[in-house]
Amino acid sequence: SLNHFGDPNVLVDNAGTLVPAFEKALGSATVLGIPGPLAFAVTLEGEVHADRVGGAFGIGTVYDYLDGTESLRLETKECWSSSFHFRLLPHYRALVQGREIGLVSCHRELPGALRERMGAEQVRFHAVPEQAHLSHARRDTGHYPDRYRSLLAELENVRPGTLYLVAAGMLSKIYCDVVRGAGGVA
Repeated sequence: SLNHFGDPNVLVDNAGTLVPAFEKALGSATVLGIPGPLAFAVTLEGEVHADRVGGAFGIGTVYDYLDGTESLRLETKECWSSSFHFRLLPHYRALVQGREIGLVSCHRELPGALRERMGAEQVRFHAVPEQAHLSHARRDTGHYPDRYRSLLAELENVRPGTLYLVAAGMLSKIYCDVVRGAGGVA
């Protein structure tokens, strides 16, 4: 919570809303990104800071959760390292060139770069606040609940068939689920 939202209580205080949304998103996903060897290496090699100690516990918790949750139907999913998006980099141009795409991100320069460098015809940009650890600001970022709720409403109205690139931290899987539910590709 602190690293993503700037508030250590967001996830705990809102578990009744967020846990069902995460479970629905994970249950309907076709691909799951899970911490792979790189995540373990970074966690083990990095300096231990009081605000980062949860990383090692978080990785183990992901595996424990996935192992004990039959409702996710893991046998129906592709499971990749959570850094699998790096393998897509050589294919981004083919994915976006000449297309209208959607983008959920905190990086305001990306829509222009996707048009100019990757040939996207149009980019429907949905801005989210930068994660607290990226801005080094330990304050509430406003992502949850404010931007979260308004963005869910925006994504419920995506054009069917539109490809969406979603880079919004912890809530990305929920946003992808809403896009797919509206007929988009995420």
